[in-house]
Amino acid sequence: MRKVFFTLIFINLIAFTVFAQNIGIYEWRDHLPYNKGLAIAEVGNEIFCATPFSLFSVDKTYNSLNRLNKVKGLSDVGINAIEYNAELKTLVVAYSNTNLDLVIDGRIFNISDIKRKPILGNKTINRICLVDNYAYLACGFGIVVVDIKKREIKDTYYIGPEGELINVLDITHDGTYLYAATEKGIFKAEFSNPFLSFYGSWTKMNSLPLPNAKYNAIRYFNGRLITNQANPLYNDDLMYISSNDQTTWSRFDENQTNNCYALNVSQGKLLISNEGSVDVRNADFSRQYLIYAPSQLSVNPSNAIIDSKSGAVWIADRKRGMLSVTNTGWTGTQYTPNGPYSANVFYMDMKGEKLWVAAGGRNGTWLSLYMTDGLYSYSDNTWTSFNRTNHPAFDSIVDIVCTVVDPTNHNKAYAGSWGKGLLEFTGNTLTNVYNKSNSSLEGFVPGPTNVMVSGLAFDSDNNLWVCNSGAASSFSKRAPNGEWTSYNLGGSASGQELGRMIVDTYGQKWALMRQDHSLLV
Repeated sequence: MRKVFFTLIFINLIAFTVFAQNIGIYEWRDHLPYNKGLAIAEVGNEIFCATPFSLFSVDKTYNSLNRLNKVKGLSDVGINAIEYNAELKTLVVAYSNTNLDLVIDGRIFNISDIKRKPILGNKTINRICLVDNYAYLACGFGIVVVDIKKREIKDTYYIGPEGELINVLDITHDGTYLYAATEKGIFKAEFSNPFLSFYGSWTKMNSLPLPNAKYNAIRYFNGRLITNQANPLYNDDLMYISSNDQTTWSRFDENQTNNCYALNVSQGKLLISNEGSVDVRNADFSRQYLIYAPSQLSVNPSNAIIDSKSGAVWIADRKRGMLSVTNTGWTGTQYTPNGPYSANVFYMDMKGEKLWVAAGGRNGTWLSLYMTDGLYSYSDNTWTSFNRTNHPAFDSIVDIVCTVVDPTNHNKAYAGSWGKGLLEFTGNTLTNVYNKSNSSLEGFVPGPTNVMVSGLAFDSDNNLWVCNSGAASSFSKRAPNGEWTSYNLGGSASGQELGRMIVDTYGQKWALMRQDHSLLV
């Protein structure tokens, strides 16, 4: 994450030098992805959505978007959960590294005690449960209680057998008992017990069909407990509902086996965030409606709430940022601040006011990572992303590892794929894909179907030079008139695995070699 963060700062520095008229002196601008919504909360007249790197909000009156991130005052990146305490007017922001922020009327107060404390095991915060003035944090090692009003840690509960550390995935309460859904079953304890930090105060709910299974979500709703048993296979989850006395459990919905990501109680309704849908249930547990394709938008929910005023359902969506859904699930509006598709950066090139970012990669042994984030361009203060979510051609193109902008025409750019050849863009349109069939590029010697383009550079005559890693002909040249020529250097230089390349002022081509970390000139 540190590498990603500093890379994004580097993007900022580049943007500053080119678009200085839009950034004040000594100011920073963030360029972060906002499409992966993880958590959601209503804060007065705003709906806040958490993404891994920041928060953004929608002002319901003006329908405007606002951003809050580390550049603008948050203490960290890697947000996992948010919840809002309306009485204390405090938004609790929990990070994956156990850091914690309290956002109060625009001011940010950091509580870093858990982050700084040496704790063995899984040190993360999964969910937040608010009870009166306290935030109960479901952590990878147990439960941490935060006094929101005093802005301090109140207590820590290690609830596993014999006090062992246990991954707590969600927490709920019914006013009498506190319930913790964990990787090893569900545990409960009385609120009034003054010794909740003692593991003996917690008992496992052995009445469940599989008391030792992994339960990733739990809610108390209308006198019953609802929980989800998270199974390792895709769309193989089982949801259960308890009897009023919690002595027996039954399947909540025999037809429901999709992955369940969250359970939430909002405005007297139970909201179930499943793979591909949000299930809205009434107080008697009957279905009010199912949200699965509002305005033809696919739904990928992490969590959902109901607007306290309009009754709209707001969804933190893993691919679309945030959705507002009305008309009993049929009308949807997407809210996603403009930004790159992801935070992955492998290589960048910029000329004039056009920046291109390659978001692929390869592993330490130079094998493909099969990363599908594609590449992004930035100009006129707008990011445009190219990947399989919006360009069918990228269904088979992975690991974009290099890119270059034409120095004589900044509206034209090229990108190299670690396996699928060379891509040509005019403006923001993919115009050509070059491979063995339509260029001088060659396949990787051990696997000739893969065309590995590892480096790109222009010479002073505006010829595009392509580093063709692992091919018998290590370099190819595309002339301005579109004519291709390959260059086989022969001997030990043939078939070498090559990385990035440059062309110097003398026209010499320099390429990194995997072998002995040497240079090929």
